[in-house]
Amino acid sequence: MINQTALTVIALLFIIIFFGCGCPDVQETTTKKPGWYIPEDYGDQYYRETIRILKEMWDNENGHLADMTSRIATTINSGGTVIWDSNASHFSLYDTDPSLSCLPEVGMLSSTKFQGNKENIDKLKKGDILITNFIWEATDNAHKRGVHVIGVTNSYFRSKIFSEADNFDHRSNYNDLVLEDISDEIFDSHVTGQIGLVNIPYIADRKVGPGIGTFMGVLYWLTVSEVANKLIKSHDAPSLEYAQKYIDILFERLDRVYKEQHDAIWVAAEQTAEKIDNGSALYLDSEPKGVMSSGTGMSMGLMMTNHNRGGNEAWKHGDVVILADVTDNPNSKIVEQARIAKEKGCFIVAMGPSTQDQLKNIADIYFDNLSPEGYGLFEIDGYDNKIALVGSVINNVINNIFTIQMVYEMNRRGLYPKYWSSYIWVKTPGYHEWANWVIDKVGY
Repeated sequence: MINQTALTVIALLFIIIFFGCGCPDVQETTTKKPGWYIPEDYGDQYYRETIRILKEMWDNENGHLADMTSRIATTINSGGTVIWDSNASHFSLYDTDPSLSCLPEVGMLSSTKFQGNKENIDKLKKGDILITNFIWEATDNAHKRGVHVIGVTNSYFRSKIFSEADNFDHRSNYNDLVLEDISDEIFDSHVTGQIGLVNIPYIADRKVGPGIGTFMGVLYWLTVSEVANKLIKSHDAPSLEYAQKYIDILFERLDRVYKEQHDAIWVAAEQTAEKIDNGSALYLDSEPKGVMSSGTGMSMGLMMTNHNRGGNEAWKHGDVVILADVTDNPNSKIVEQARIAKEKGCFIVAMGPSTQDQLKNIADIYFDNLSPEGYGLFEIDGYDNKIALVGSVINNVINNIFTIQMVYEMNRRGLYPKYWSSYIWVKTPGYHEWANWVIDKVGY
């Protein structure tokens, strides 16, 4: 005979089979969100893409670099003129400042203005060399006069190397030319037609996070280092002696920064996002000015940084001030800015050499760029001054990793900051006016 307990179990099974269980479907309500819901941290993406492109450029083009720098040195030693005009980006524009103390006394000409070398470019003659990524009247005319033009691929200007889709997104250049039309040879920097490096879910039409300046800056210092050595040693200079040293130092230091300071950068990004969520504004300054320029107006960069371009008089208590220095001078311009920020009660995130004690002591958070030599990386026989700069490049990478990871943390809090478009983008008109209105209203 079936006992009472068995009858109860049978009855429950009957009810479940015919009427279903009244309990919530636990599996359905606690299903783990798919992997794309929380993408890879933006900071990790930025670092990975930076290293990938730098390695591709070096691994594939170091032979071209060796040959190119030999010809540049020979031209200068023969009394010819060489102009470096490959600075279509905010960061590299300032790293090519001809007044920097870490350049050979006689070398390539450069400037700190977009297309600012027109007067000198117009003087170039057959036998001279122009290294450029600008497609405009002066560079086209120089090519037509017989100047040897080395065109460097850069995301701002159309090139046959870029995909058809990327070129289509760019406005047409002077006389509808592409880089190959004004060049005798092309140096492939291995950048893509996309100015940004990181895919962000809420910006579907393009990558963001400015990277082009870093790549142009690195190429400049590789060229400067190698040319400086060859100007002295001529044909006796070992091929790529100093360019190899520069790239090895850069990769080693970037690797250490990423591995040793990753957690500190991520914590700072989270703290900064929280402050912005609570109404803090974001400011940035640097010496040289490349990091500041890249972070405050470059295409695919944050629009909220230094919004409306107010100087330190606009800083107020609780605002976030990012400062980047390359020197250990206790009275540098950046240290003075840090003192002002401290007096105003700002939250200071700074970066520079470990020997910059004043800035490090004032800052709330400090990132070491592992470049204590400041202005002058190499002692090259024949020069009284040291040659080349690497600390500014590393500062730029650190700041871009930090700020784009900050955006990741903002996104997690439901904040979606606006990014600059570009004057080269076909659909830019109207966007900046709207985006600036949004920032005026909500702060980001």
